[in-house]
Amino acid sequence: MRERYSISTVILVKAKDYERQTITKAMEELFGHLEEQGFSLLDTKTMIKPNLLCAAPPTSAVCTHFSVIHGLVEQLHKRDIFDLSLGDSPGFGNLQRVAEAAGISQVCQETGVKLQRLSPGEEVSVDDGKMVRRVVVARPVVESDQIINVAKLKTHGLMGFTGAVKNLFGCVPGSDKATLHFRLSHRDHFAEMLVDLYLLIKPRLSIIDGIVGMEGQGPRQGNPRPLGVLIAGTDAVAVDAVACAVVGIDPMSIPTIYLADSRGVGQGRLENIRIIGANLDDVQVNDFRKADTQATLRGIPQPVMTLLRKQLTSRPYIIEEKCVGCGICVHCCPADTILLEKTARIVDSQCIRCYCCHELCPQDAVGLVPGFLQRVIGLFR
Repeated sequence: MRERYSISTVILVKAKDYERQTITKAMEELFGHLEEQGFSLLDTKTMIKPNLLCAAPPTSAVCTHFSVIHGLVEQLHKRDIFDLSLGDSPGFGNLQRVAEAAGISQVCQETGVKLQRLSPGEEVSVDDGKMVRRVVVARPVVESDQIINVAKLKTHGLMGFTGAVKNLFGCVPGSDKATLHFRLSHRDHFAEMLVDLYLLIKPRLSIIDGIVGMEGQGPRQGNPRPLGVLIAGTDAVAVDAVACAVVGIDPMSIPTIYLADSRGVGQGRLENIRIIGANLDDVQVNDFRKADTQATLRGIPQPVMTLLRKQLTSRPYIIEEKCVGCGICVHCCPADTILLEKTARIVDSQCIRCYCCHELCPQDAVGLVPGFLQRVIGLFR
């Protein structure tokens, strides 16, 4: 594991748009900085892990942009890395269809990268795991020599922020994702599992596509927000921390960062992160809209937090005039707490507040109502 107080290096590169020449230049700069730090990649079996949440167009900022993938593959080919696959386990939908909608399938065809379905699963041991000692991971991930993690900068209903560490949850096959959501319904428990998963997969490089991020109620129903930056490094926790700093989120308010830093798994404190490339001050935004599904309180005893959980979190509900009865929310609910009648209906007493229904509804027919204490806390912030 990483020493808790060691310095991590994170690279910031400006990129104003997704035009091919812009991305090529940005990726050349990014890899130049990496290699100046002594970083190198293996020329063996390599998997690229983007964020392919669901079938959504590139303009929606839901998935990693195809131009970033194309620019990355160009750099890998220049370094004689050709044994490449690209894989993910979408939250809902067939990988081929999701990749086509995002423009990534076309990039794979053009560059000779194999589009890899992340299944079947294989149960593996997690050395130093705190929340899980064994976990099911897609066999193609286990069989790869190195993972290049290419996330999207977005808000997230459950975690507050999704970047490099959270992106690795896509290495878990679909049905096993639901099992973990159900078993680990408490926010910090789920985050601790994500840190364990990061320890297991150990991506060789993590890149966050923040050229256009997502603000508001991400990771799917938020709004695209131009930010003009790529963020990269070998420490995914530090990469996430810098990404949070770019959009004005306190890194220590994000459970994956807070818990990883406390375990010495990665560096989450900005004072212990060396940023090279662009200056952080030049890319920061001050009015980025955060997800408001959770009230974050540290230092409260766990039994008290459990007792007050529903008052501190938002409640999902069905917007009946938008619901078309497609059943996707029923299919994706890990707690089996959604019924399909004329429209869907959520049984609130059984809801575990994972927000999978809100995340994956293609009609945006799942709304969120803040809990009472969440509203009260919000008034004093």
